[in-house]
Amino acid sequence: MGLFDIFKGKSKTTTTSNPDDPEFSRLVAADAGKGRVDLMMLDPESGSRARFPDLDFLLRDTHWFQAVRKTLQNSGAPDDNIPVVEHLTNDVVQVFGLDAGDLYTILSPADLRRYGMGLQITRAGALARLRQAVPDLLIEGGSGRFRVSYPENPDLSASFMLVHGDWLDPNELNGDPVFAVGRRISLHACGSRDRESLEGMREIAQVMYAESVNDPYGNGKPLTKELLTMKDDKLVPFR
Repeated sequence: MGLFDIFKGKSKTTTTSNPDDPEFSRLVAADAGKGRVDLMMLDPESGSRARFPDLDFLLRDTHWFQAVRKTLQNSGAPDDNIPVVEHLTNDVVQVFGLDAGDLYTILSPADLRRYGMGLQITRAGALARLRQAVPDLLIEGGSGRFRVSYPENPDLSASFMLVHGDWLDPNELNGDPVFAVGRRISLHACGSRDRESLEGMREIAQVMYAESVNDPYGNGKPLTKELLTMKDDKLVPFR
């Protein structure tokens, strides 16, 4: 079975509840044969290995996170049980969802320690899982403007901005990639120098956002009415 490095960090990046527990610092893609690739976590110090869990890289609007945090704090939950979050823009945060079959959980710091994972390896693995899912994207459009969705789990559609290099050909765009994600379940893309498409995308983002705020269950949950782009591998507003 061949191993291909995806992430390699320093050992002991987190403090586990038990000093004898593994702390995984290396993430590899393991060739499992017949076209299958498994993501494996390794702890070089102990020799432990484990399959990377079925984590989703989720984008959420800031209001969603504030409401979740307030609910948990009001219930007396400790900070360790508040979801791990990174603020990507003023409107958008990232969290990690775990599909455990009969239960879907947004991961907290306590969850990461239980799995022996630091934030860096968690993020790298969740992005790798997005890349694995790229062949299942539904990509429509042309002439420099595209609409993207992920039918298997529509709530993940907006997240594919973060791995656009795996599905979006820059030669088909007039400029750098710009994205509209008024709601989580749809993703629109065009080039930064395509003025006509940009105006259309601004309207799409604002209309979809407003529709989702008014009816999040019928239209999908809102994300942001701003256009976004990537700069130095970070998601930023497009001005």
